[in-house]
Amino acid sequence: MADRKITDLTALAAGSQATGDLLTIVDVSESAAADKNKKITVESLFKGIPGNVGIGTATAGRTLSVDGSIQVSNSTSGFGLGEGFEILHESSGATYLLNRENAETRFYTNNTERMRIDSSGRVLIGTTSSVSSGGGDLLEVASGVGNILITSTNSTRVADQACGQLRFWGKAGANEELAKIAAVADGTHGAGDKPTRLTFSVTADGASSPTERMRITQSGTIGMGTDEPMADARLTLAGVNDVALGFKRSGSGKFDNAIHCDGGSMIFKGGLNANTVSGLYERMRINSAGRLLIGTTTEGAADADNLTIADSGNCGMTIRSGASNNGGIFFSDGTSGVAEYQGTILYDHSGNNMRFQTGATERMRIDSSGNVGIGTSTINRPLVVYGNSFSAVSLNTSSSGTAAADGVQLQISGSNGYLWNYENGKLIFGTNNAERVRIQSAGGISFNGDTAAANALSDYEEGTFTPTMDVSGISGTLSVSYSSQNGRYIKVGRTVFFTIDIRLSNFSRGTGTGGIVVGSLPYVPVNTGNFARSNGFAHLYNWNYSSTAADIPLFSIRQTGSQSFMDIRNHRLNNTDTDVNDPDNDSMIFLTGTYETV
Repeated sequence: MADRKITDLTALAAGSQATGDLLTIVDVSESAAADKNKKITVESLFKGIPGNVGIGTATAGRTLSVDGSIQVSNSTSGFGLGEGFEILHESSGATYLLNRENAETRFYTNNTERMRIDSSGRVLIGTTSSVSSGGGDLLEVASGVGNILITSTNSTRVADQACGQLRFWGKAGANEELAKIAAVADGTHGAGDKPTRLTFSVTADGASSPTERMRITQSGTIGMGTDEPMADARLTLAGVNDVALGFKRSGSGKFDNAIHCDGGSMIFKGGLNANTVSGLYERMRINSAGRLLIGTTTEGAADADNLTIADSGNCGMTIRSGASNNGGIFFSDGTSGVAEYQGTILYDHSGNNMRFQTGATERMRIDSSGNVGIGTSTINRPLVVYGNSFSAVSLNTSSSGTAAADGVQLQISGSNGYLWNYENGKLIFGTNNAERVRIQSAGGISFNGDTAAANALSDYEEGTFTPTMDVSGISGTLSVSYSSQNGRYIKVGRTVFFTIDIRLSNFSRGTGTGGIVVGSLPYVPVNTGNFARSNGFAHLYNWNYSSTAADIPLFSIRQTGSQSFMDIRNHRLNNTDTDVNDPDNDSMIFLTGTYETV
């Protein structure tokens, strides 16, 4: 085709272009139809034009200047108004890239698609299709890491100055900000030193601008309800009044829980299907003094109020350990050594016994049969009390006192056993719910409910003594020698039972006066004048006494002055008695009887 002016070229009628032509023109100067149709590109069209080209304007400031819009379309989209793709710049200064079709608009660099706007208006960067199944997603960014970069161009940044924000606005009623996420300098920025915090702000009901509700500081601590989270806490919750952290499970029939701070106390709550913290029930609290309260808001007694467990019904605590391990409560007054277990209550599951320890030493054990051992782990009776050389069980009352010499005690010392009443009282023994034996406070034993001290058996004793022979008057030059002297007695209360066996080898009265007597009795007889209450039997063998058949040798026991002895007398039928004759050198006397002592 020969060189032509632009006025020699006219466009073909609509619909007569060949498919694939970017621009089809007709050379009207050619007569042959084959020469009229020419297919050229826009680039070749304008390559020979020495200056800028203006369409609809005589003033072209660029290679191609268009007053109006540029439509790019094809036969499928059509070339009518509202079809194809249009570039439009309005007199107001607004510029439009208009895809009039129900299809996406794609943006390429380096012959690769970088972004598209789909037919629903979503902006897709790095992807050709949305992964979202929901509506309303206007921006989707996809890449290996999916980054969105917001960069501030300020060369300086000081504390509390915003570095970048995501802001959310709404137009209902008025165009106002709803929420925002902001990056804010947490200190002055410099090369290699850019402390920054993130703040999250939302608008409350009745408000028209957002208020900060949460922040993540440059050290990684999180504050909710405060702009000053505690420096050494990862999460700080704050509020004007109560502060709570709730745990809610979805669905009905599920228990909800919360940790609630109120007036210095930390309260743990739980409940069923609750929508508010106040609708939950308090289960436990740690009050401002550090006391742990379970089932109650009131601590126990002042000396034991670190842990209080309460319930309106039965109440208790369970310690569960392994089947062959121990469960225990330890009482400590230090952090090392035996100070960590000065006192313990320990249950041994392997032996099924419970042990009690004081001073870091076991003091009592209850075995699997319920037998109790105090001071020993060897238990073969329902109650065993052990001491190295002495052991005692003491029974005391408020009136007896609690000293070592108070109350009633059951004792063992060495191999000796004692039942000892330290008080000025009685010891009473009973069977079948009836008194059988009583030991009076002043001594003496009463039987079968007899409480009269006068009736008490006060003494029992067995022993031996060495009887002697004398005269009741002045001994003078009395001379006595024995081949044997034997005496035995049993004392029950004030009554003395005795037997005497005296065998003489020599007896010489000399100048002695008075009747024959037996002395050196084991107990002093009661003083009833010259005679004591006594009875018995006397047998004189090889004795030189009267041969009168009516004479019967008898004795009486009497106390005269400081002397106590048995008188040996002859008793006659006419109720008179006389002194017996003196014995021979080989005489014997056998006596058996009783007398009453003082």
